[in-house]
Amino acid sequence: YDGTPVTGFLNKFSEYYFKCEKCSIVFLNPTLPDDELYVYYDEFSYEKLAIIKSFDTHFNNLKRETVSTYNNYLAVSNEVNSLRKDSEVLDLGGGSGDYCVYLRNNYPSFKISLFDYRINENVKEELDNREIKAKNHDFLNENILANKYDLISTWEVIEHIPIPKLKSFFIKIRKALRPEGIYVLSTPDFSNIYTQALGFWAAYPGEHLSVFSRESLEPILNSCGLYIFKETHECVTLDLPNTW
Repeated sequence: YDGTPVTGFLNKFSEYYFKCEKCSIVFLNPTLPDDELYVYYDEFSYEKLAIIKSFDTHFNNLKRETVSTYNNYLAVSNEVNSLRKDSEVLDLGGGSGDYCVYLRNNYPSFKISLFDYRINENVKEELDNREIKAKNHDFLNENILANKYDLISTWEVIEHIPIPKLKSFFIKIRKALRPEGIYVLSTPDFSNIYTQALGFWAAYPGEHLSVFSRESLEPILNSCGLYIFKETHECVTLDLPNTW
């Protein structure tokens, strides 16, 4: 698969992750300095965009077999359905824009934006054609407009954020949401035994700076004014074993 070439998959001799007995967060140690983490996100690690010969074909064929987080999109469909028709939506760390296109296909009146550190120019053009605003944005250090969004999403993002920056990140999200706004996220769940043994988190040592469970994540969210009202689980490595 397209795991990082620097460290590869963990093996039985690897000792990179440790669990805090106080807060239950599983954390990577040692880690690269924040200003050097970019080395994990080069073209050698993330060359999937290069194999997409037609973004139009890809975006018109979004499904579980082509998008690993597709079931996560479906899991919050009832909540998204409850939003007003002209809702403002922001996908943070959205990469190739799959969720934004999914929303555009299903909610044509939504005003949709994508922020990421580095957005492929071809992707940006394709999203623009679908009236999706894609912006290169350092959302950990740059401001996000306050009280603007009805929905903010981060799919497989928070495990890449340095732990000392998590709280300020969640506070920023809370401020950016409207009073009844919704924040949806997906991240590997370390409370599951299968996840501990062979989960998505272990495929990307170096990139994945932490691994959460509800026990470890909920107190951080609550301290930032965010509260969990729904939790679902799925496992792409079990559902699609031949592709993993």
